[in-house]
Amino acid sequence: LPERNASSIGLVKAALEALEGLDLYGPNGDGSCCLVIPHDAIVRLRRALKGLLPRESASKEVDAACLSVIGYPAWAVDDRQLVERTRRKIRAELGGAYGYKRF
Repeated sequence: LPERNASSIGLVKAALEALEGLDLYGPNGDGSCCLVIPHDAIVRLRRALKGLLPRESASKEVDAACLSVIGYPAWAVDDRQLVERTRRKIRAELGGAYGYKRF
């Protein structure tokens, strides 16, 4: 099986949440063609993400890509403690004098 990455899972979760209820005919649509995302899919992604963070994956300790999951643009993590723990870990391991290393 391919390795699961927190950054990929988080962005997919955020995208599915954003697409929920989208009318494919736009603002003038009659609501007959709206996207329905199974709630169970989002719950599974949330659990997977919570199980991985603050790590990026089983083999990668930390990755700056997780910043986009815990903050802008995804905002995929609701648990404030997990967000802070992930942010602290990234800052401690990847932070430098002029910004962040990628991983």
